Amino acid sequence: MNFINYYNSKFLKTIKEKKRSIYKGFLSNLKKIDSNLNSQDFLQNKCQNCISKAFDNSSESFSEKRWAYIDNVIKPKFYNELLKDWPNKNFLVPYPTDDKIQDVGFRYSPKYSKERLENTCRYINNFPTLKNFYQYLISNNFSERLQNFLNIDESMQCSFISTRSAYEGGYLNFHMDGVGGIKKFHRKAFNIVWHINGINGSRNGGLCLATKENVVDIWPEGLLHESKQLKNSCFIYDTSHDLGYYHGYPPMNKNSFRWVITSQFLPKNLI
Repeated sequence: MNFINYYNSKFLKTIKEKKRSIYKGFLSNLKKIDSNLNSQDFLQNKCQNCISKAFDNSSESFSEKRWAYIDNVIKPKFYNELLKDWPNKNFLVPYPTDDKIQDVGFRYSPKYSKERLENTCRYINNFPTLKNFYQYLISNNFSERLQNFLNIDESMQCSFISTRSAYEGGYLNFHMDGVGGIKKFHRKAFNIVWHINGINGSRNGGLCLATKENVVDIWPEGLLHESKQLKNSCFIYDTSHDLGYYHGYPPMNKNSFRWVITSQFLPKNLI
């Protein structure tokens, strides 16, 4: 059974998820890992500014195209610590649907109840650098930086974060996010995908932007952008449907991998 068929099997996805849950539970019972997240502490704005000025300096490029690709976006020292702190596969679970062949974990949303957040991010204390990155994305400081970057009047807020890993054969079907088709979010809903680690190059899991949904079949026709630096870069884009942008990435090459943190931002008064 090849990699894609393995991940497409609902039964095997369930087995993998249960095995990883047993692994975490075993370590937790032995007190080898921390499984108790205090959501109030997590949501405090006590965190290190980990994003470099390269982010702010790309504002003009974004305003011209409604997307921007930024290299060396995480400060070097913090980036190296994040690489060492990255969670292994046992702390992530296979994505439940077939349109995304990847592992996901540590999902955050301001809409989550206290109980749900303390469940989805219950093991994040074991990865303090990753936790700091999340806390910075939801901080007032980054909200202000993003508002200035976008050159808009509305105060922005992080509406979702997740940690994801994928390997050879993994893919993300090209699509438009539903939020981009909602009138009140027109030109106000933005995704930022933070490429943390991977094999630099084409078709290795870097996020792509295209004008055609079937871009994989006619590659590279319709391809606007392919993120080829998977070590310390980010891709920010406007999700508005009228722009005609589809995002995703084709099946990944042999021996490739990707570690990313995905995030979405919306006007604070609309969340």
